[in-house]
Amino acid sequence: MAETVRKIPWMRIGAEAVAIVSSILLAFSIDAWSERRSDRALEADYLERIDHELRDARIVLDSILLNVDGSLLFAPDLAEFFDGRMAAGDHERLVVAIYKFGLDPLDLGFDGSTYDDLVSTGRLGLISDPEVRQAIQRAYAELQRLAPIGAPYRDEYMAALRALLPSDMRRSIRDACPAYRIYSDCPGLHLDDETVRSIVAQIDKREALLAFRMREQGLGTVRGIGRSILVVLDRTLERLEQ
Repeated sequence: MAETVRKIPWMRIGAEAVAIVSSILLAFSIDAWSERRSDRALEADYLERIDHELRDARIVLDSILLNVDGSLLFAPDLAEFFDGRMAAGDHERLVVAIYKFGLDPLDLGFDGSTYDDLVSTGRLGLISDPEVRQAIQRAYAELQRLAPIGAPYRDEYMAALRALLPSDMRRSIRDACPAYRIYSDCPGLHLDDETVRSIVAQIDKREALLAFRMREQGLGTVRGIGRSILVVLDRTLERLEQ
């Protein structure tokens, strides 16, 4: 047995063992390197898509806030009517305010499909920088805050006030007062006085006032939250650029 053991080529076996182990370790290293490279490529792709998604959300949010600000321009006219300070001769101004204040903000939902995919597939950890990851999470969480605000104040106002305006009158107002012009900037508008007086006479002041205040509060909430979200989006986009 001793003779047999002495004849075993231990050096060759050792060299072969080292070669095998080295090959296995090298293979693992190559796999790990390849996986890291694949992860970084996937991370870059996700970050690029998130950057586009958040920039699109910012454009939509800007439009929403522009619409909200335009609607709120007409709140003083309605308040003047409900406070009894509006003269009968100003009722044309009132129906313009009813129409303009009733313009709907854009859809308050935002595309979050890239972020949803990142979370649902368990790949959020691909974002290697924890500060960037937290900034992205906060940005999408902030955008979701607006979604529930869109509906509650709309229907009551439409039923109590805007529904009183016939479609041809709405078209006339829209054509004579485009965008966010106030009544004094619409000199070409001439509504039928009898129709205007008839509309004003149909207004249930108590119901309409409640609907007006609810909508005013809702628009104010959208504006306040929306502006704070813009700050978060700008900070996140700046960090993504870095």
